[in-house]
Amino acid sequence: MERRIKDFIYYISMEYSPEWIVKQMELTEGEATELAIKVSSYMDGLQLEAARYERIKRFN
Repeated sequence: MERRIKDFIYYISMEYSPEWIVKQMELTEGEATELAIKVSSYMDGLQLEAARYERIKRFN
């Protein structure tokens, strides 16, 4: 599943259309929705980690 998340993020960053991504990755509508939610959560986690790192770096 982690590989699929990375592929999904890559395709989004390359600005492929959602329809193309679903077809390329052979996803059902449910799988596409689930993957989008996981990617959104993953990206939110990365942003929080980056903000935490910046705060720590600023105070050290």
